[in-house]
Amino acid sequence: MPDASGALLELPRIDFRRQRATSAIRLRAEWQGATHEIRIPVLSWGGGDGPVTLVIGGQHGNEYQGPLILHEIIARLGSRLRGNLVIVPAVNPPALRAATRVSPLDGLDLNRSFPGAADGSPSQQIAHAVATSLVPHADVVLDVHSGGYRMAIIPSVMMHYLENADDLRRMISASRGFDLPARVIIDETHKAGMFDTMVEAQGKLFYCPELGGGMLTPQLLRLGFRFVESFLVQFGHLEAPPRPARPVRLLEVPDQTHWVRVEADGMFAAAVELNSRVRAGQSLGHIVSLDDPAAPGMPVIAPHDGIVYMINIGGRALPDQSVAVIARPAARRFREM
Repeated sequence: MPDASGALLELPRIDFRRQRATSAIRLRAEWQGATHEIRIPVLSWGGGDGPVTLVIGGQHGNEYQGPLILHEIIARLGSRLRGNLVIVPAVNPPALRAATRVSPLDGLDLNRSFPGAADGSPSQQIAHAVATSLVPHADVVLDVHSGGYRMAIIPSVMMHYLENADDLRRMISASRGFDLPARVIIDETHKAGMFDTMVEAQGKLFYCPELGGGMLTPQLLRLGFRFVESFLVQFGHLEAPPRPARPVRLLEVPDQTHWVRVEADGMFAAAVELNSRVRAGQSLGHIVSLDDPAAPGMPVIAPHDGIVYMINIGGRALPDQSVAVIARPAARRFREM
């Protein structure tokens, strides 16, 4: 981990008595003999009834969809937004400037650093600021992601299995009005330090859209904008409701066996397309050795019948990393919520 230290200089001031306000998270980082001041703008709208909603983007520095979509939301809809709403378009400036998933200042993944620490490294300080000065206000949280450059993903909003049946029902029911091709209930219990887990442990609704992988096409940006717009309508922050253009199907990734991990170190060549149907035992692709290009490719096999929800398109395969995720149509009990 790079040697980085610093201090939190400012936490955002959220005052919902004001119709619109801008504040910031500010910290100072000492890294490689230089001082870096990091400023993270926080926009808030107040004066309404209903739930308090927090929307953030840019946790991972190789995922620009969130910051770009939220910038467009603010530019086009900012004067129409209402209610108690907080938007942080780009929560991880060091990683976004470096175009890397992790921060160049401390080598940490912000979305594995929660709840953070006030006296920790820069990523831990950002996590601490979000956890202590923003999340306590919120009833609903939206964290916009896209999967980075390595994975292609069905554009969808991810939700988690929750132990509390009432919270699960509220979460799934509210998602019916979202404008995206799919909703996915997914098991991500193998990921420690996630923002999601911290928020859900406090009984708040949490949604994580994954907008198609690393592609920044006009089509995907428009799709992401329509989704965030429909989300804001659903929770009372916009008046004119856009109607979903298609039925929003509900999928699930019920356990860790649906994450297709590999032990080999090499290059992955996919043999199936995103969103295609596969059978258990079918080839998803193969891994080619970087050390011995004449060696036979190592097959990667589908563990279940289902739908290819994510697939590695970046080429590089690393031990104990997923190269695919297989989803299935959600159980009837979830569809009826």
